[in-house]
Amino acid sequence: MSPTTILWLIAGGLMLQPLSTDLYLASLPHLATDFGVTPAAVQQTLSLFVIGFGTAQLVSGPLSDRFGRRPVLMIDILLYSVLEFASAFAPSLAVLLILRAAFGFAMGGEWGIGASLALAVRQARAAASVK
Repeated sequence: MSPTTILWLIAGGLMLQPLSTDLYLASLPHLATDFGVTPAAVQQTLSLFVIGFGTAQLVSGPLSDRFGRRPVLMIDILLYSVLEFASAFAPSLAVLLILRAAFGFAMGGEWGIGASLALAVRQARAAASVK
């Protein structure tokens, strides 16, 4: 796979985080109505997502150093997909809170490893160029 293709794939992965947050914000009032709770209670799902996102970057870095970037990234992408799908079918706010926190953790790992891969590919291309 060419470095340009890898960079496009990584860029696509990095775009998932703003997409996951921005599209979700529009659904918050509807979630409050569906679960019969206050909007403030539903906003906790976003807070837990952000906490999971930040925590994952602290965990996924050492894991990718130990096991390699590819296996950890593949697990993060799989978890991201499964948890996002499961969030759509959450039967209660409590389940949704847990799923969104775990989803944020998976997204944070994907984002952190993806960013480090993009930097590594860019540095490799710069080192290979002759001026």
